[in-house]
Amino acid sequence: MDDVEAQCVLGLMYLDGEGVKKDVQEALKWLVKSAENGNLDAQLLVGQLYIDGIGIGINIEKENVTAFDWFCMAAEQGDVNAQLLVGHMLYEGKSVTKNINEAFKWFEKAAKNNHVKAQFLIDRIRNDNSGINSSNNFGSNNSEASDGGDEAQLILGLMYLDGEGVKKNINEALKWLTKSAENGNVNAQILMGQLCFDGVGVNIKKKDARAFHWFHMAAEQGDVNAQLIVGHLLYEGKGGNKNVNEAFKWFEKAAEQNEVNAQFIVSRMYFNGEGIHQSNKKASKWIRRAAENGHPDAQFILGRMYAKGEGVKRKNAEEAIKWFKKAADQGHLEAGIITEIYV
Repeated sequence: MDDVEAQCVLGLMYLDGEGVKKDVQEALKWLVKSAENGNLDAQLLVGQLYIDGIGIGINIEKENVTAFDWFCMAAEQGDVNAQLLVGHMLYEGKSVTKNINEAFKWFEKAAKNNHVKAQFLIDRIRNDNSGINSSNNFGSNNSEASDGGDEAQLILGLMYLDGEGVKKNINEALKWLTKSAENGNVNAQILMGQLCFDGVGVNIKKKDARAFHWFHMAAEQGDVNAQLIVGHLLYEGKGGNKNVNEAFKWFEKAAEQNEVNAQFIVSRMYFNGEGIHQSNKKASKWIRRAAENGHPDAQFILGRMYAKGEGVKRKNAEEAIKWFKKAADQGHLEAGIITEIYV
């Protein structure tokens, strides 16, 4: 272990209180020494510590500027996460002068570099339970935490798509958005799906099939909106063969994630026996969940169930009126007529 790495390790020991008494100021002293000597991990960590306001008697505004300097040092060494952070800070004007053109350059560098070297250090600070405030984490979302390159590729694609910080270029936008989507970025996958639906950069005869491809990728990663879209595409036979059984599976996945429209659809499919064995009991379960989550049609149907005593333990006029009123309050026409008569 060389001196620079030893300085970083010693700083981490003081930061965590491992083998020595915890001392944030002593930790910062050794981490800064390591960072000044070119240790990339220390540069990232010191930058994050300064953003979090670590260091007694140091002005927070000045800390953010210093953090930018540390992240720049790491970014210049090729660290993709630092490049993203620097890009975000320049793009958002966080304690530095906003500069979209300069931000674009750093996003472009990060987009071409898919390797992550030190994200665990930043994550350790973000997830620390020692009381350190981590409210100012620039660019901290799931895609960045898992890779880094895919988010930069998404941002770069969006900048080309919108002509922000760079000349608008649809082909370049599609190139970077495709890279991001292929690297697992859910937002890029959904955007590519929508662009394909709109016929952007794709043969008009293949647009639905290509859209389905991207939405399906996002759905498989658990994105609830993509699951709902895939369900609709399969149900309607767009982008491939109509498959009601598969459609039901995707609607149910979305419903289980509390997507209210999917819950309503699942209830109707159970009731009608579409794509699944008919079950009034399960239909009632899902119609109630959709109603409780504010779906006006579900609220109306639940009110009707109580009014007729169907799918519920017994007739209950009071419960029926309650649900009719909830649906009417959301503009449901038939429910509104009923409440006007009986309320």
